[in-house]
Amino acid sequence: MNGANTSVIDNRQFFEQHSGELYESLFRQVIKLTRNRRDAEDITQSAFMKVLEQMQRPNWKIDTKSIRAYLGQTARNLHRDRWRSKSKTISYDDNDVRETIEQQAAVNDDSVARMDNRIYYKELFEALPNVILKDSTDYERQLLQLRKVDQLRWEEIAEIVGRSVNQVRYDLHKLEARLRYRVARITEAGTQK
Repeated sequence: MNGANTSVIDNRQFFEQHSGELYESLFRQVIKLTRNRRDAEDITQSAFMKVLEQMQRPNWKIDTKSIRAYLGQTARNLHRDRWRSKSKTISYDDNDVRETIEQQAAVNDDSVARMDNRIYYKELFEALPNVILKDSTDYERQLLQLRKVDQLRWEEIAEIVGRSVNQVRYDLHKLEARLRYRVARITEAGTQK
């Protein structure tokens, strides 16, 4: 048996003996990257499978001390590939759609599209039942009015309410999340009846 085959067998034995420890260590690294348990599990498993496939190749030449680093780099590459593929998908976020409509309207001078969007949000804002807006402060209602109905830019809203742009964005996103949750609970309750 030559030295290359011995090295491969040693790597496989090391890998098998320390697979639990390597898996846990890699999983902790990946969960810090993804902040999502499912994605972290998928990436960790995929990284292990890739390394096992690489070990089957005849030209495999990595020292047992480097396997942990090789696993980590493989997982980071998989995470980057996954992130890139997700970022290529079209986002239908409310703000993105509104900004796209505004940009197209500015290019085409399509004031009708802007007006339809504004009317839609105004009607929606007025139609929201008290159950959904309960516990909302006047400040939060003002944010909702300024951003969704009046369609002001973040900077303009921040100037009006006297807070930083980041704080205004944070407060509005928090409010929108709370409203989405309440709407989901109401619609869920309605479908269970």
